[in-house]
Amino acid sequence: NLRKFLLISIVVLSLLLNFYQFDSNPPGLYIDEVSIGVNAYSILKTGKDEFEQKYPVYFKSLNDYKLPVYIYLASISMYFFGKNDFAVRFPSAFFGTLAVIFIYLLINELIKTDKSFNLKNRSKYTLLTSFLLAVSPWFLQFVGPAFEATTAFSFLIIAVYFILISQSKNYISVFVLGLFFLVVTIYTYHSFKIYTPVILIYLLIKLIKQHIISHKNTVRIILSVLFFLPVIYSYLIPSANIRFFQTSALSSRSINDAIIFIKNYISYFSTDFLFSLGDGINRHQFLNFGPLARWTLPFMLIGFFTMFKTHKSNLRSVILAVLLIAPIPASLALPSPHTLRSLTVVLAYASIIAYGILIMLNKFRNKTSLYAAIICLLFIFEFSIYLHYGFFHYPKVSQVDWGGNYKEVVEKASLLSQQYKNIVIDMKSPFVLEYFRFYNEDLKP
Repeated sequence: NLRKFLLISIVVLSLLLNFYQFDSNPPGLYIDEVSIGVNAYSILKTGKDEFEQKYPVYFKSLNDYKLPVYIYLASISMYFFGKNDFAVRFPSAFFGTLAVIFIYLLINELIKTDKSFNLKNRSKYTLLTSFLLAVSPWFLQFVGPAFEATTAFSFLIIAVYFILISQSKNYISVFVLGLFFLVVTIYTYHSFKIYTPVILIYLLIKLIKQHIISHKNTVRIILSVLFFLPVIYSYLIPSANIRFFQTSALSSRSINDAIIFIKNYISYFSTDFLFSLGDGINRHQFLNFGPLARWTLPFMLIGFFTMFKTHKSNLRSVILAVLLIAPIPASLALPSPHTLRSLTVVLAYASIIAYGILIMLNKFRNKTSLYAAIICLLFIFEFSIYLHYGFFHYPKVSQVDWGGNYKEVVEKASLLSQQYKNIVIDMKSPFVLEYFRFYNEDLKP
């Protein structure tokens, strides 16, 4: 039927946007991607990381400790695709596409039995939210490159979806799968060390409050408690918390810390940040493009005020929770605002903007086709400019930010090594050794 066709079309579009030239644009791998690649390949070949530690939980690298999940996923990817840029970035693009599918399934599950959800055409809402996520600049910027946040974001959506359907269909095995994906998030990206415990505590409280004395409910409570153990472990290991102390915005002075946190937190709701300036980091955005497309601003405002003024539902509670909680981990760190650390909030914005569009179209029923055509034209106009910049200009202006210059050094040295016995490399440039280790181990200085 039409609904399935549209969903498949959205998924195909997402695949094209996420995978087209993703191994060459952005140009080269930035240093964290290279570090992931070096360790992933070492694990694949020897079962040890670059420091000879056998199957570590945390990977020492670049004066930091990296979380393990993406590295092991990249190792699997390298098994199939080899040691190259494609393999390093494949997990991010793959799970980013899964996020588009599971956001549709999750929202559909949330509103399926929710009688208080008052939009007449629910299928349009779920499809539109999925589509808006797939084309969001905030989301697209972090899907192609090997950003662990994208994979963790996808795991979170999958986890919540499985937990929801396990309760409606009473499947313990699906509940366990949901808990597994939920816990995996904290070993994928640092921000989830705040999100995941909150969700687990909420889930546990909800299960206890049900007052249902049954075998399956008791099992769910026990499982939720057991799955807290790896969460607690992640807080107790010093190496897991080094990144937090390196980027922390807090100084142990309570009043100043509170002021800094509030200032950082508020910055995530600034229209300048959302629609024009972004966080100013070239790897996180295109020049003159904010995390959200400008054409969505009026619909975001309509959706926000309509949803939170007149609409009480389970979906609204979830969206509000995401909107308020997602910026918290990012507000504890510097620099702030930071689009990567707050990536999860794009889920709330996609949902709110979709709601706003449909509310407006419902209000002008006699001219729905006209207004729908205007919205499509606005989208096509801005998205075309975005894609043009992304494919034709961004690779040139972001070469240094993504380490493309280091890759060129290795490629040039590899070519010259066929003609000359000795090649002089300026080792004062940071990270040169890591790039040689990934792109040409035989030529390592």
